[in-house]
Amino acid sequence: MNKYTVYLTLFFALLALMGCEKEHTGYLFTEDARYPIDSLKIIRYDDYNKEVIRLEEQLNSYSGEILDSLNAYRAIEAEEAKITEELERLEGIMNKHGETLYAYLDQFADESDADPARVQELTDNCEKAYEAYATYEAVVYAPVFQMRDQIERKIKALCQEAGLETPFAIARELEKLQKQQSLDVPWTTSCIEQLLGTEPITYSLVGIRSNRGEEAAMDFGHYLTVIGGGRMYVDAKVNSPAGKYVISLRVSNEGYSVVLPDIFTFILQ
Repeated sequence: MNKYTVYLTLFFALLALMGCEKEHTGYLFTEDARYPIDSLKIIRYDDYNKEVIRLEEQLNSYSGEILDSLNAYRAIEAEEAKITEELERLEGIMNKHGETLYAYLDQFADESDADPARVQELTDNCEKAYEAYATYEAVVYAPVFQMRDQIERKIKALCQEAGLETPFAIARELEKLQKQQSLDVPWTTSCIEQLLGTEPITYSLVGIRSNRGEEAAMDFGHYLTVIGGGRMYVDAKVNSPAGKYVISLRVSNEGYSVVLPDIFTFILQ
């Protein structure tokens, strides 16, 4: 074999090795990739107070049988809060007696070495505390809880019949918004589901389009962050024009890159 044949053999072997290095052994399946909830309504920062006022007015707008039931619910809710406080106090006493008993027994390598009279005394204290707790829970707390639950179900049924949002849903929304405003908590999406691939997988923003135009879309992008899993955060102080913002993301890992067009919509109110 002459030297040229040797060189050619080495050359083709090198090419084969380079080809092997470029071959991608991982995978990325995105055909069914989606968010479990693919849209989110968010409030412009300058409109927080306006939305809080709207929700408060809506919460105070009920009338007739719904209002009567709601007043009864609020009264029994206040009573339940006091009862719960007492129940927690009794639970604390019960736990304290239990801790005292265990602390005493822990002093001995063998529990049989403990003073039987002292063990009985501490055990009796535990049982009395438990009995007080269980009796209060069954006789006082349970009936009030059941009554509140019954009134709550009645209010929900009346609201459904009248085609109204329940006061409980409005109150939760109001509480969330007030917390978000006071702490500047960002608006957050869930992660993308049904996406499989070789780790690490990265997610990045490809584009934003809006019914308010390109300038509004660019402005909204300043408030948007994409992290692992495709979870997105919108800054609480977002002040882009009210409208719809449709997001496209890129999903990548070693050797693969796929665009997920129009996969999520933010509705800025």
